[in-house]
Amino acid sequence: MLRNSFKYVNYSDLKKFSNDFKAVYNAPNETAEYSELERFKETWGRKYPYAIRN
Repeated sequence: MLRNSFKYVNYSDLKKFSNDFKAVYNAPNETAEYSELERFKETWGRKYPYAIRN
């Protein structure tokens, strides 16, 4: 999923984007994962909506 999302992200934001996304898939449980995903969507959703949908 991460690699598919990278093709929609500008190279200058790629490192920040991937570090924020790691918090989603490294979450300790499902509840924490959903909260991290919502935070991730708030941060990157407006700038890269296609990357978020993937």
